[in-house]
Amino acid sequence: MDSLPYDIIYKISCEINDVLDIISFKKVNKELNNSISSYTIAKKKLTKKHNKPVYYVNCINANCYYDTCEIFEDYYNEYHGRYIHYHQPSQNYNYIKINNKMYNNVFTPYCVECFKNFVFKSNIDETRIVDNLNEYFVDIIYS
Repeated sequence: MDSLPYDIIYKISCEINDVLDIISFKKVNKELNNSISSYTIAKKKLTKKHNKPVYYVNCINANCYYDTCEIFEDYYNEYHGRYIHYHQPSQNYNYIKINNKMYNNVFTPYCVECFKNFVFKSNIDETRIVDNLNEYFVDIIYS
Protein backbone atom coordinates (compact mmCIF):
# COMPACT_ATOMS: atom_id res chain seq x y z
CA MET A 1 0.00 0.00 0.00
CA ASP A 2 1.37 3.40 -0.96
CA SER A 3 1.21 5.96 1.80
CA LEU A 4 2.95 9.14 2.84
CA PRO A 5 5.88 8.92 5.25
CA TYR A 6 5.21 10.07 8.82
CA ASP A 7 7.56 13.05 8.60
CA ILE A 8 5.58 14.46 5.64
CA ILE A 9 2.29 13.90 7.47
CA TYR A 10 3.78 15.66 10.49
CA LYS A 11 4.93 18.62 8.37
CA ILE A 12 1.51 18.94 6.74
CA SER A 13 -0.27 18.82 10.10
CA CYS A 14 2.05 21.51 11.49
CA GLU A 15 1.24 23.83 8.60
CA ILE A 16 -2.52 23.58 9.08
CA ASN A 17 -3.60 26.40 11.39
CA ASP A 18 -7.36 26.04 11.40
CA VAL A 19 -8.73 23.59 14.00
CA LEU A 20 -11.53 22.30 11.77
CA ASP A 21 -9.08 21.63 8.95
CA ILE A 22 -6.76 19.59 11.14
CA ILE A 23 -9.69 17.57 12.52
CA SER A 24 -10.82 16.87 8.95
CA PHE A 25 -7.24 15.94 8.03
CA LYS A 26 -7.14 13.53 10.96
CA LYS A 27 -10.39 11.84 9.86
CA VAL A 28 -9.08 11.07 6.35
CA ASN A 29 -7.88 7.57 7.24
CA LYS A 30 -6.63 5.36 10.07
CA GLU A 31 -2.97 6.10 9.49
CA LEU A 32 -3.48 9.87 9.82
CA ASN A 33 -5.74 9.32 12.82
CA ASN A 34 -2.87 7.62 14.69
CA SER A 35 -0.21 10.13 13.71
CA ILE A 36 -2.09 13.33 14.68
CA SER A 37 -2.55 13.45 18.42
CA SER A 38 -5.40 15.11 20.26
CA TYR A 39 -2.73 17.22 22.00
CA THR A 40 -1.97 18.85 18.63
CA ILE A 41 -5.64 19.69 18.14
CA ALA A 42 -5.95 21.12 21.67
CA LYS A 43 -2.82 23.20 21.13
CA LYS A 44 -4.23 24.63 17.89
CA LYS A 45 -7.50 25.52 19.65
CA LEU A 46 -5.67 27.36 22.42
CA THR A 47 -3.39 29.28 20.08
CA LYS A 48 -6.36 30.34 17.99
CA LYS A 49 -8.18 31.57 21.09
CA HIS A 50 -5.20 33.41 22.61
CA ASN A 51 -3.90 35.00 19.40
CA LYS A 52 -7.24 36.66 18.75
CA PRO A 53 -6.84 40.44 18.99
CA VAL A 54 -8.73 42.19 21.77
CA TYR A 55 -10.73 45.27 20.84
CA TYR A 56 -12.09 47.71 23.38
CA VAL A 57 -15.07 49.95 22.76
CA ASN A 58 -14.21 52.65 25.29
CA CYS A 59 -11.01 53.87 26.89
CA ILE A 60 -9.94 51.69 29.83
CA ASN A 61 -9.21 54.72 32.00
CA ALA A 62 -12.08 54.78 34.49
CA ASN A 63 -11.84 58.57 34.82
CA CYS A 64 -11.57 59.23 31.08
CA TYR A 65 -14.74 61.30 31.05
CA TYR A 66 -13.37 63.74 33.64
CA ASP A 67 -9.76 63.70 32.42
CA THR A 68 -10.66 64.58 28.82
CA CYS A 69 -13.69 66.80 29.35
CA GLU A 70 -11.78 70.10 29.46
CA ILE A 71 -9.67 69.59 26.33
CA PHE A 72 -12.58 68.27 24.24
CA GLU A 73 -14.92 71.10 25.23
CA ASP A 74 -12.36 73.93 25.15
CA TYR A 75 -10.20 72.95 22.19
CA TYR A 76 -11.50 70.22 19.89
CA ASN A 77 -15.17 71.28 19.97
CA GLU A 78 -14.80 74.94 20.88
CA TYR A 79 -17.29 76.24 18.34
CA HIS A 80 -19.77 73.38 18.57
CA GLY A 81 -22.47 74.70 20.86
CA ARG A 82 -24.28 71.37 21.13
CA TYR A 83 -21.29 69.16 21.94
CA ILE A 84 -22.04 66.66 24.71
CA HIS A 85 -18.95 65.09 26.22
CA TYR A 86 -18.82 61.31 26.68
CA HIS A 87 -16.41 58.53 27.62
CA GLN A 88 -13.95 58.49 24.71
CA PRO A 89 -13.52 55.48 22.40
CA SER A 90 -10.28 53.53 22.65
CA GLN A 91 -7.70 53.62 19.88
CA ASN A 92 -7.15 49.84 19.66
CA TYR A 93 -4.80 49.69 16.65
CA ASN A 94 -3.99 53.18 15.47
CA TYR A 95 -1.24 55.41 14.13
CA ILE A 96 1.14 57.20 16.47
CA LYS A 97 3.32 60.06 15.26
CA ILE A 98 6.34 60.83 17.41
CA ASN A 99 8.93 63.37 16.21
CA ASN A 100 7.35 63.36 12.73
CA LYS A 101 7.84 59.61 12.37
CA MET A 102 4.72 57.48 11.87
CA TYR A 103 4.31 54.18 13.70
CA ASN A 104 1.53 52.05 12.22
CA ASN A 105 -0.86 49.77 14.09
CA VAL A 106 0.29 50.43 17.64
CA PHE A 107 -2.12 48.83 20.08
CA THR A 108 -3.37 50.82 23.03
CA PRO A 109 -6.63 50.39 24.94
CA TYR A 110 -6.58 54.11 25.87
CA CYS A 111 -8.17 56.99 23.99
CA VAL A 112 -5.83 59.52 22.38
CA GLU A 113 -5.73 62.00 25.28
CA CYS A 114 -5.40 59.38 28.03
CA PHE A 115 -2.59 57.71 26.09
CA LYS A 116 -0.72 61.01 25.84
CA ASN A 117 -1.27 61.91 29.49
CA PHE A 118 -0.80 58.60 31.26
CA VAL A 119 1.46 56.54 29.02
CA PHE A 120 3.61 58.93 27.07
CA LYS A 121 3.88 62.11 29.18
CA SER A 122 4.31 60.27 32.47
CA ASN A 123 7.87 59.24 31.52
CA ILE A 124 9.07 62.52 29.98
CA ASP A 125 9.50 66.02 31.40
CA GLU A 126 6.50 68.23 30.45
CA THR A 127 8.72 71.10 29.24
CA ARG A 128 10.32 68.93 26.54
CA ILE A 129 7.02 67.92 24.90
CA VAL A 130 5.08 69.71 22.16
CA ASP A 131 1.59 68.26 21.81
CA ASN A 132 0.14 68.92 18.34
CA LEU A 133 -3.39 68.23 19.63
CA ASN A 134 -4.83 65.85 17.10
CA GLU A 135 -8.17 64.35 18.04
CA TYR A 136 -7.80 61.14 16.02
CA PHE A 137 -4.23 59.92 16.63
CA VAL A 138 -1.26 60.70 18.89
CA ASP A 139 0.97 63.44 17.43
CA ILE A 140 3.80 64.48 19.76
CA ILE A 141 7.20 66.09 19.31
CA TYR A 142 9.75 65.97 22.11
CA SER A 143 13.34 67.05 22.40
